[in-house]
Amino acid sequence: MNLPFFSKNKNQDNLYFALFLKEDECIGFILESNNGRIKNIAQEKFQYSNGWENLTEDVDDLLFKLENQTKKHVKKTIFFVYTHLVDDRTKDIKAVYLSKIKSLTKNLELEVLGYIECFEAVVSYLESKEQSPLTSIIAELDVTNLSLFIYKGGHKIFQQTVSRTRNIVDDFLAILDTNQEKIVLPSRIILYNSSNLSSVSSQIISYRWSSDFFIQLPRVEVVNEENQYQSLINLFEKQIYEMTVPKKMTTENTSNENKDLMGFVIGQEVKKVEKIEELPRLKRKFNLNIDFSGVFQKIKSFFQGNQVGGVVLGVVLILMSILSFELFLHKAEVKVFVTPYEMNKVVEFLPELTVSTASAIMEKSTLTSGKKKIGDNAQGEVTIFNYDDKEKIFAKGTNFETKSLKFSLDQEVKVASSSIASDGSKVPGKIKAKLTADGIGIDGNISSGQRFNIGDLSSSLFYAINENAFTGGSSKEIRTVSKDDIDTVKELILKAGQKELAVKIKKNLNKKMKIIDTSIEYSLDEVTISKEVGEEAENVILKATVVATYSTYNTDDLFTFLEKNFKEKIPVGYSISKDSIQTSIRDTTNTNGEITLELEVKIKAMKNINKDSLINKIVGKNKLKVIEIAKDEFKAAGLEVNIKPNIIFFNQNLPFNKKNILLTISSL
Repeated sequence: MNLPFFSKNKNQDNLYFALFLKEDECIGFILESNNGRIKNIAQEKFQYSNGWENLTEDVDDLLFKLENQTKKHVKKTIFFVYTHLVDDRTKDIKAVYLSKIKSLTKNLELEVLGYIECFEAVVSYLESKEQSPLTSIIAELDVTNLSLFIYKGGHKIFQQTVSRTRNIVDDFLAILDTNQEKIVLPSRIILYNSSNLSSVSSQIISYRWSSDFFIQLPRVEVVNEENQYQSLINLFEKQIYEMTVPKKMTTENTSNENKDLMGFVIGQEVKKVEKIEELPRLKRKFNLNIDFSGVFQKIKSFFQGNQVGGVVLGVVLILMSILSFELFLHKAEVKVFVTPYEMNKVVEFLPELTVSTASAIMEKSTLTSGKKKIGDNAQGEVTIFNYDDKEKIFAKGTNFETKSLKFSLDQEVKVASSSIASDGSKVPGKIKAKLTADGIGIDGNISSGQRFNIGDLSSSLFYAINENAFTGGSSKEIRTVSKDDIDTVKELILKAGQKELAVKIKKNLNKKMKIIDTSIEYSLDEVTISKEVGEEAENVILKATVVATYSTYNTDDLFTFLEKNFKEKIPVGYSISKDSIQTSIRDTTNTNGEITLELEVKIKAMKNINKDSLINKIVGKNKLKVIEIAKDEFKAAGLEVNIKPNIIFFNQNLPFNKKNILLTISSL
């Protein structure tokens, strides 16, 4: 939070222009101060017309609208920003954004008061609302950036910003994976400012967090935009009040004209500055109530009127000052550069392997893609006609066909033979029978009066006609589980398991052990599937244990092997260390379970320099003498000496206290 430049000019009104700058949009406010309270009297939001390139023109339009709306003119301006706009090292707004803000304020003739980081306002809002110190993870989301803050007991113990991806959980893990051993995470997560906070919170809640991160499932809360705005305004109000309340001034203070107090000029206008600077944070003050009056009185009475005593006292004080300076303040960093002896070689290494396993229980789901038609067969009744001279038996399942639609006889029937009527005409034998359509669907719901052919029999001798329409035929398409769906969800499980196990293996791996990446094999065990292939379902859920089997070797064994191989090639007076060896695996051969590594080895053998001996020779010496000693006696290729503090008479000589000399040896 940076509010360094408040003016005390009484001729200015009590209005402020506030700009909340984000990656792709800006919110402007007109704020009015009255009786120590600040009220938001107008606000507008807009999307940038061309990113930050046209920021001045966009804000000019915004300010015009707000001033027309309120009929008030404002100049004093406060900026609200997200943390990713601020340089974590310098605590200033990053140069790329600061240049745009400077151009904006200059062209629009605005008076800059400073800036406030949004997360500080949110923390203040939450602590005020809950009346207790905050313990939580705070996630500040902009379009392409995520800033994570961890608070415990009201104290910020961790902060980091990363670029956002499509998956908020992956972004969290990118930050938390590197810090889980250092910080026990609060089980409360507070989100603010994202286009779809419900989706983001759902991702966090539904993710199966490892107990390495959270002891219990974290709960997720959202601070809406209006509460963000009000929290920023409240914090600004608090800062305005603290900076403008009259303070009692001592005689000493009033006697010093134009004395600066934390960026303010007493009784005058604030000095103009070109840069938005950080307001120093208030520190707790300590009052040590120790009465030294008796001691100083005795010293005073001893030396009072005694010129020799005064000189002695002066000398003693000077000597004590020099001694204290040498013991505690006079320090030097000496970097000695040597020319390394470099060797490159390809070697084969047969390590003694340790085979280990790690597992993680995972659950994933996917939408089903299979399709199947289900329904009922149409049914109806027909009259079968027999014009043959013989009785005819039709077996169950006999085929009846009309208009290319096929039906089957439900039960066996016997149809009498035909007969001759008294008028000499032929009368067919007939019987009623029930048919069922061979296929499902409404096509089988045929109308009445249809003529059916029976199997491959002559239609002039045998046929059937339905007096009534067939009914009951229906169909619909359903989604079912396909083999591809099972394969897809298995692949999701494997990918998620590989990611989680990579972190787990790295965390549990002994520092001396190294994994052979090509040896890692992943498999699924104890697989349970919610639906089988062909079953109706909207989605299929698979739960399984992902097992990683991997081989490791001891780096001490590798170092011993390499040291033995390179020993005869290293010149006398040189030595190698683990840090001086770089290896990369070119190829891996597995023969009957024995893995041989083909390694490309780069070694930098360093010249042996006795640090204690060198420090003893250069302690208290002049810079030029130090360089001479290092080059002539220790054969150094170069030297870098940095002496602090940079005070005349001391900045050319090394300290006399050996503990204040930091000596490092490095290759060129």
